[in-house]
Amino acid sequence: MAFDESMRFGAAALLIKLYGGETLTELAVDQSEDGCEFKYASNSKEVKSAQHTGVYKRLLSGESASITIGILEHSMDAIAHAFAHPTTDVVDDSQSTPKKKSLEFGGPRDLTEYTVQVKSPQPGSASLFDKITLYRCTAKADFSQAYKVGEERVIPVTFEALADIAGIEGTAGTLGEIISEYA
Repeated sequence: MAFDESMRFGAAALLIKLYGGETLTELAVDQSEDGCEFKYASNSKEVKSAQHTGVYKRLLSGESASITIGILEHSMDAIAHAFAHPTTDVVDDSQSTPKKKSLEFGGPRDLTEYTVQVKSPQPGSASLFDKITLYRCTAKADFSQAYKVGEERVIPVTFEALADIAGIEGTAGTLGEIISEYA
């Protein structure tokens, strides 16, 4: 049995930091109609016995959560996150003409772990927000890119939650939290 639910946010800000890092910083994201999507799914196992004719209990056997959002390609730091690299992998060659930044990708490596938070204003309020935080996650990008005159390039990236086993960001073993602010 599976429960699968997703929520769409219109205008949203994506805040990101390295897992266990100090400060969430805002990342340039797509503010289009697509907005971003939070997805949650759970699996359960049915428990039966010879003494009962039907299922008498369901146990949670797995959970997953993800946030998918379009990252604007205009910054190399954003591109680094899309390719699951820390921004420290971006090489800034300010001595060359023209100045350039570069990022090598491909090859075996551990994926960078992040803490991400989506912050979306509530309808009709400038001061109240819905916030979803994934305490520990990795980025998964699967996209193709067309380079067309006059079109902004957006990279869709999915941040998939991992259990925060150490409890560095939240309660040990949890994936994240949802907060809805109210007056």
